Amino acid sequence: MNKNYLRIYIFTIIPASILFFLNFEGTRDSALFLLFCGMFMTFLEWKQDDGRVKIFIDKFF
Repeated sequence: MNKNYLRIYIFTIIPASILFFLNFEGTRDSALFLLFCGMFMTFLEWKQDDGRVKIFIDKFF
């Protein structure tokens, strides 16, 4: 597994699942936001060599 994927999982997807099951006030919204951001970042990392993704990253950042 690539180190970048592992970082994305550690900092977004795993905390999102923990927050989702804690069930404090407003944590489910934060957990879903973290989950979708992690999935989006994983997709960008996976497709980083694609030209369309490079154009999107250059325009966004």
